[in-house]
Amino acid sequence: LTLMIMKRSSEMNDQLLINRIIRHEEIRTVMYKDSLDYWTMGCGHLCDPKKDGKFSLSSCMFILNEDLDASRKELLIFPWFNKLDLIRQGMLIEMNFNVGLSNLLGFSRMIRAISINDFTQAEIEFKDSLLAKQIGKDRLNDMAYRLRWGKYL
Repeated sequence: LTLMIMKRSSEMNDQLLINRIIRHEEIRTVMYKDSLDYWTMGCGHLCDPKKDGKFSLSSCMFILNEDLDASRKELLIFPWFNKLDLIRQGMLIEMNFNVGLSNLLGFSRMIRAISINDFTQAEIEFKDSLLAKQIGKDRLNDMAYRLRWGKYL
């Protein structure tokens, strides 16, 4: 019982501390330069490599999961996306994450092929793009394979 009370007391103190830091630092959802001209984000989290700023792996994974969830939600409004299997959806989520929705929608011939289940043509259209030239060959082949065959290499 004493340990439980101590834990609750510690958690309450942590929350008071967090509230105090938020009050003084604010929460900023974009990177900014602090008073010493170092890149910072969130509630004063130092990101600037000049000052050894970095993120933990768990922070990076949390942000990636949030980004992929947002990318998925953007695509859910399109009927051609919803009828796809999960692997092809995943490829398009990755593409949306990489280039953004407006650029993804610019792949109109690829999307047209997807909408009629012509995944061979969709792969051709995907490979015949500026994006295909910008990403590495391994990533290109991996994404194209998932789009065409609906399975992982």
